Amino acid sequence: WFVPEGRGYDTSHGALKKFREWAETRYSEDEVMLRAAWFDGRAGFDNLTIPPSDEPHHEGDRFVRASRKQRRYVDYHLFLSDATAARIGELAYTVKATSEGYYLVGVSYGYTFEWSHPASGHLALGKILRTREIDIIAGPPSYRNREPGGSAPFPCPVDSVSLNGKLFISEEDFKTKLGADHHEPDDFNPIIRTPQALDGVHWRGAGQALAHGGGVCWMDLWGNGWLKTPAIWSRAGKVSQAMARRLGSPLKDPDVAVFIDERALAYLVDTTAFTFLVQNVRECVLRSGLSAGFFLLSDLSFREKFPDAKLYLFLNAWDIRPELRAAIKNRLQQDGKVLFWLYSAGLFDGGRESLERAREVTGIALKPQPFHSKSGTTVLNRRHPLCAAFPDRGLIGGTKLEPSYFAIPEEALVLGEYTQTGLPSFVVKEFGIGDPNSQWTSVFLGEPIVSPGLIRALGQLAGAHVYDYHED
Repeated sequence: WFVPEGRGYDTSHGALKKFREWAETRYSEDEVMLRAAWFDGRAGFDNLTIPPSDEPHHEGDRFVRASRKQRRYVDYHLFLSDATAARIGELAYTVKATSEGYYLVGVSYGYTFEWSHPASGHLALGKILRTREIDIIAGPPSYRNREPGGSAPFPCPVDSVSLNGKLFISEEDFKTKLGADHHEPDDFNPIIRTPQALDGVHWRGAGQALAHGGGVCWMDLWGNGWLKTPAIWSRAGKVSQAMARRLGSPLKDPDVAVFIDERALAYLVDTTAFTFLVQNVRECVLRSGLSAGFFLLSDLSFREKFPDAKLYLFLNAWDIRPELRAAIKNRLQQDGKVLFWLYSAGLFDGGRESLERAREVTGIALKPQPFHSKSGTTVLNRRHPLCAAFPDRGLIGGTKLEPSYFAIPEEALVLGEYTQTGLPSFVVKEFGIGDPNSQWTSVFLGEPIVSPGLIRALGQLAGAHVYDYHED
């Protein structure tokens, strides 16, 4: 149900056959479209090959596979996920048909926030959520920070699950000292060492489930007695009662909607970018003190009703297809909403370079900095609330992520500029001033670095309520 990192690509005859069938469907049986997309005049559906997994990427592709000759890699990554989702759907249909609809079907899938390798097979959660025969999506809280004091975030955009009529269950396989006499092979799973710490992490997970409309499953993964005390079972009863009461109260729309585009992750080359643009932002949002929901970007175009938030964060809106462009313009560019674009946006449209059209959705024209330009931003307006959110008010960022992008400041407020080039890297632009219905604000930050304070400041700019200022 997933492909581990470092295993390479499946080059078997069966995989090759299915890849060719997938490409034929993807390009509507039109070899001209295929050759244009792959920039290869000899490409045909009967001679496609699976690209070598160990081939170095193009020199210019520092951040994503931007060159058209690299499109075959992007397509192969998407094929792996589509094939995985299709097989899961077939199995789910078989279960429903055999049980005459009586059995519920659950699947561990959608590790969108966890796996940085694009060949994981987990870039099709949207298709899984739109599969009628699947009822439950499950996954463990992140193993990176699940100890007391950590955020133990969901592995997937959890609010998309309930938005699409499914149930998310957090697989909380917390290892305890009760099983210390046994050796388990999951060394990546830290031990929760005291009863008080276990009480804390259990209620943390229950609180997340209550807030996002999900459930929890406490798992003694190896059957070694991790959960065999009366206190744990008493706590389970209290959690169960809280969740039963929760069913009588409808979920409210979050103030902040965080978008991740799983399909755009197929372009990714630099795993450092995934850490900065996906996992770090998730952590900062959870510690910002704001009410936040995490969604797939595709929900905007596939769901007729979408939560009405105040602030929208776009983590990786690199491939903005026509239906997404229309949804952003029609649904979000209004009612005083604030849209925040991190690092870049609108690089592609269905695989074709499309940065010149980024302005349609961001409201701000973007361009790449000169080759090998260093990042690192000098703050120009230290008194502005968005700038005050950074610990060092004089400088932002300074990572080695390449390339970087700058904004063309047409009637925009420039808050910061790249230290090396002097080009605008942090801008705020307001639209529709004077008309409450059409008024909205666009914020672009070319540095891939955010903080809980910046997310909180963006929320305050949008009129969101702050519940906590202490990054708990």
